[in-house]
Amino acid sequence: MMNDIVPVAENPATLILRARDVAGVCAEIVKRTAMTIQGKKYVRVEGWQSIAAAYGCVASAKDVRRIESGVQAIGELHRIGDGALLASAVGFVGEDEPTWYGGEITDRYGKPRKLPKRPDFAIQAMAQTRAISRVCRSAFAFVVVLIDGNLSTTPAEEMMGVLAQPLQDAPQDAERLKVVPEQIEAIRAALKESSVELTALLAKAEIGDIAELAAEDCPGAISWIRKQAKAKK
Repeated sequence: MMNDIVPVAENPATLILRARDVAGVCAEIVKRTAMTIQGKKYVRVEGWQSIAAAYGCVASAKDVRRIESGVQAIGELHRIGDGALLASAVGFVGEDEPTWYGGEITDRYGKPRKLPKRPDFAIQAMAQTRAISRVCRSAFAFVVVLIDGNLSTTPAEEMMGVLAQPLQDAPQDAERLKVVPEQIEAIRAALKESSVELTALLAKAEIGDIAELAAEDCPGAISWIRKQAKAKK
């Protein structure tokens, strides 16, 4: 469907120049909204939508429905000028994803955690978000490569199901993620007592600053620090 996105008369060199222009325009928002998961950066829906808009397109989701093993939605990419349908894709949230349907996981510190099932509206919203990201990825993955070769073209929202990560889609989630000063002090005290370097913890948690640590991950972080201290003895 990509031939419909740009005039057929354009030659390959012109297409690449246009892609580079789009990459330059969208680079800031794509990088700023990208999500880091296990050391790799993934483009979120806001980044994909910015690329689509730069090409004069809009992505949307429809036909959200419950199926046997989860919830799916259909993503569509339309040209804004005439409404032409350029591409479609399926977004899906499966019952085998504990991040959404609940279940036990092992966090990055090796500690078992029980996750609750999220509300049905949140599951349906994620199916739509994945559909939008996926249809944009099918059309514009090459632009992401031009922005930064280290960015993965797998949509971040899909990786949220494969790898359990703190979710940042709703205001209540962002509020839940905030670490409090008392927890930071407790972590620093544990680091000092164990002689474990802060840089080691940051590397383990895949964050750049201790303030980025999720509040709910603090007990696990302290437990990990103490385990490292015991391993040194």
